[in-house]
Amino acid sequence: MSVDEAETLRSDVARRINATLDLPAALEGDIGSVDKYAIHADPVILRGVAALLADQLPDDIEVLVGVEVGGIAVAAALALHTGLPWAVGRRAHGERVITRTVGTDVAGCRVAMVKDAAIGGGSLPDMARSLSQLGADVSAVAVGVSWTEDLASRFAGSDVSLAVALSMSDLRRHWA
Repeated sequence: MSVDEAETLRSDVARRINATLDLPAALEGDIGSVDKYAIHADPVILRGVAALLADQLPDDIEVLVGVEVGGIAVAAALALHTGLPWAVGRRAHGERVITRTVGTDVAGCRVAMVKDAAIGGGSLPDMARSLSQLGADVSAVAVGVSWTEDLASRFAGSDVSLAVALSMSDLRRHWA
């Protein structure tokens, strides 16, 4: 999609998220007050997020891995949009690492790890490393909504590309 088409879609999805969620507290930094699962319940938002992420993924991605719980819906939407196979990245209760995958085998495949949202992003590198320990070549991390402006710094100096459908600044810019 063209840059103009992507910006129009980003604007439309940001406005819809803003209308779906009660964001004033989140825009002030109180992310805990936002029920991010409301985003998963809106198929228009999911389709838009999937299209925005698909446009940013490296061409050589072979498998998508949706990190439970929130990344599952976004990975499914992204798989439907791209036609790529996908798997669920399972975590042990309360852990920051992926302990196994369910679905498509990821061993030896170039994968994009998919999350619905990144609040601080600190756990993303740990999850990517743990997915690599399962045999995947993690070449991208795809995030639906980044609540932090410095997410890219989490992967500075690595070969992992970062795809973000919407940032906090996108939501602020389109706040009604």
